[in-house]
Amino acid sequence: MPATRRLILFIIIILLLLLLFIVVPSVSWSQTLPSPWQEPTRELAKKIVAITGPRQTVALAVRSISSLSDSEVAAVRAALEAELRAASLRLAAKPDAAPELRITLSENVQGLLWIAEIPRDDAHEVAMVLLPKTASLPLSATTQMFVLQSKLIWEQDEPILDFALLDHGSPGVGQRLLMLEPTRLSLYQADNGRLKLQQSAPLPTLTNPARDPRGYLVLRDDHFLLSLAGNLCRGVVDQVLSVTCWDMNQDVPRQFAEEMHWLELSIVPGRNFFRQRFQIQGSDAQREALFSSAAGWVEAGEPLRFDVGLDGVARLYRLNADRAPAARFSGWGSQLTGISSNCGRERQLLVTRAGDWTELDAVQAFDVVGTQAVAVSSPLEFPGPVKELWPGKTFMIALAIVQNLKTSRYEAYTLTLTCGR
Repeated sequence: MPATRRLILFIIIILLLLLLFIVVPSVSWSQTLPSPWQEPTRELAKKIVAITGPRQTVALAVRSISSLSDSEVAAVRAALEAELRAASLRLAAKPDAAPELRITLSENVQGLLWIAEIPRDDAHEVAMVLLPKTASLPLSATTQMFVLQSKLIWEQDEPILDFALLDHGSPGVGQRLLMLEPTRLSLYQADNGRLKLQQSAPLPTLTNPARDPRGYLVLRDDHFLLSLAGNLCRGVVDQVLSVTCWDMNQDVPRQFAEEMHWLELSIVPGRNFFRQRFQIQGSDAQREALFSSAAGWVEAGEPLRFDVGLDGVARLYRLNADRAPAARFSGWGSQLTGISSNCGRERQLLVTRAGDWTELDAVQAFDVVGTQAVAVSSPLEFPGPVKELWPGKTFMIALAIVQNLKTSRYEAYTLTLTCGR
């Protein structure tokens, strides 16, 4: 064959190959790149179809309580949908059009743990896939794992809004416990290893209280501050427990005005969420935030703030920057707070699990690296919903208030974060 004819034939073949990638929908350059989620989603899809059988119709629901970012969760869902369809499972277009196939993207110390709750007859069966750390992309090789521990301090029938341990001793050596309830403040004293009520002081109530009232305590060296249902209070624990309160619409006496202004979190009267106005550093602009919980600290000279908005989405704000959030984290619960440990980064974030108040709950520790939240502990399970997460007297302790679903009693816990093995 003459050289010219061979050259023409070679050019035609190249053009046909290029045309194939352009006009055939099932062939693309992107599909030649392997997805990191392809193998685990294929394995999970096989386990699901082994239980449901082929050609069944389900409504897919995916939630994440792991360190995966929103974009990674979306990529996992897309890969899982493709694998389920390839395995002959039908996906309903509307959530209520078929039995729900619930996928939870979780995490433990070994890596990412994906759990499928599969409807079958009148019950649910479970299938799981574990991605070891080596295959878990968001986890840094330098990430240190921690152990999150809890200690039950007190339990009672009446709602607990906040509490504070006034002394560092053990309960059998004179420790005192200050307990904030919706209508009173109580002081307990350790006596022969048991905490006993010593004094209580009534607190003002509103004519239109919230169904789920909230309040919090702030300890000072020789006194305390508290905010409760539209009231700001100042008190001392001496021979007699004394508390003085002012309605938020009243003028606080001048000698207390500055420290009362420090109570930045304002509980919206008649509601169970907070309002805060704060100024962006280096700017005259202010931002108003409505949220269910918040935490903040300074890292490498930069002030950081986290809050969970009323839409259930957690946001990170870098207060040296503009007013827009630097990152968003979905799939978390409504409660978060900061905590410190003697190892790892300076501060960590404790976050509850997504769910409602009829479900068991858990708290997990995260490191925030840039705009990524990386899980650094296993979830710590509780016997009911975590109603509140508060900072403790020191940064090394956090406080959790739980309503036990079996007993309906309110339980007060301290939380600590230590180096893992």
